[in-house]
Amino acid sequence: MLAALGIRGAHGLSNDDLIERLGDNKAAYAAGIAARLYADASLAQRAPEAFRDAIEQLRGLT
Repeated sequence: MLAALGIRGAHGLSNDDLIERLGDNKAAYAAGIAARLYADASLAQRAPEAFRDAIEQLRGLT
């Protein structure tokens, strides 16, 4: 997602650098993930369980 947002070297970031970069792009990152999940339902099935649980909780907020 960071690479899609134009963050150079995103694929090689350490975990600490990744967390730092995501902190500045949360809204764009979330929107990008939502668009990808909408376009490819099978992607959600491959996501970690904690991620799927979070999505289900968010669906209940509407």
